[in-house]
Amino acid sequence: MTASLAMDAVPLLWAAAGAASGAVLGSRAQQLANDAGAHHALAPPLVLEALTAALFAALAWHLGARAELLADSWIAAIGVPLAATDIAVHRLPNRLVLPSYPIVITLLGLADLLDHNPAALLRSLAGMMILLALYSAPYYLLPGAIAGGDVKLAGVLGLGLGWASWSALLTGTFLGWALAAISRLALRATHTVNRDAPIPLGAFLITGALTALLTGTVA
Repeated sequence: MTASLAMDAVPLLWAAAGAASGAVLGSRAQQLANDAGAHHALAPPLVLEALTAALFAALAWHLGARAELLADSWIAAIGVPLAATDIAVHRLPNRLVLPSYPIVITLLGLADLLDHNPAALLRSLAGMMILLALYSAPYYLLPGAIAGGDVKLAGVLGLGLGWASWSALLTGTFLGWALAAISRLALRATHTVNRDAPIPLGAFLITGALTALLTGTVA
């Protein structure tokens, strides 16, 4: 009974950690957006904090006290402010994306040590390389088709999705692009944007990746 109550408390405690990280990273993202020329708030701070808290709680409920919870939670923690920044100013700041590579790799390396799962770690690194290559192709071959920030973000998402499974890597990537395409078609059908207007692709990629991480089977 005591163990059950302790496990039930994990999502609540982790949600509190999510709210705290949402406050810190949301503030940092706002500073970076202001530096990029934003003249308004990305989103109400309480919204960013609440959304990050909800994602942390959902991840804790889905994964339990598994070692990869730390890495997936970091992806969620940066994902919320990155998505908000992309929607507001169409940027994915390097100062949030690039440090995430060593952070997520280190956390997954720790997960490997604790769970003795070298296959998942190798799959994670492969997922990073696959998505970097997949997104780099249109970036270099079709200038303007995809932004450099989306390429850099893809590698971080590939780390988390790859650790989960090959199917998560495929599903998360497909969902991101599908959501972007549906949104684009809906906006164009309602004449909300013109044909050449950019869309916040990074926000959709983050949404697809987190959806896959939250709904995939836990091995």
